[in-house]
Amino acid sequence: MIKMLGRGFSNAIARSKLVFTAQHYQEWASVMKDYNPIHDCTKIDLKKPPIPKVVVPGKLSFFPFTQLIAENYPSSIYQSATMSFKAPIYFYDDVEVIINETERTDKTAKIEGRILKLPMNQLCTLFQATITL
Repeated sequence: MIKMLGRGFSNAIARSKLVFTAQHYQEWASVMKDYNPIHDCTKIDLKKPPIPKVVVPGKLSFFPFTQLIAENYPSSIYQSATMSFKAPIYFYDDVEVIINETERTDKTAKIEGRILKLPMNQLCTLFQATITL
C-alpha cells in the first residue's frame, strides 16, 4: 500500500502528498514481477547527494489514484481507467496526487486525476476512470 503523507478532501476533490521510495518499488516489483533495472532505486544512498534520477514505473504511479478512489468511494468498481504520462516522476520527488469527480449519475461517477511534481506543480500524469457506485 502507498503511504500518503498528507490528505485532504474539499469540494469533491481528494488530494494527497507522497514520495515514492525504495520500499514502494520493492513491494510493487515483488507483486508485478517486474525487476527492470531502469526502475531499481534500491541502491540509492540518500546520504550522498545528489540523489540519482530513477524513474518510477508508470504502473506504480497508478496505485495512489486507486487508493484515493477506494478511500472516497469504498464500494466502487472500475468500469474503465486510463493514464497518460506527461513528464517522468522520480523516486524521492515530492508529488501531489489529486482526484476529482467530474460527472455523476445514480450508478456511476467519472473521476479525473493528476500527479503534480512539487514545488512547481509540474504535470506528470493524467488519470481518468469511470466507476460503478
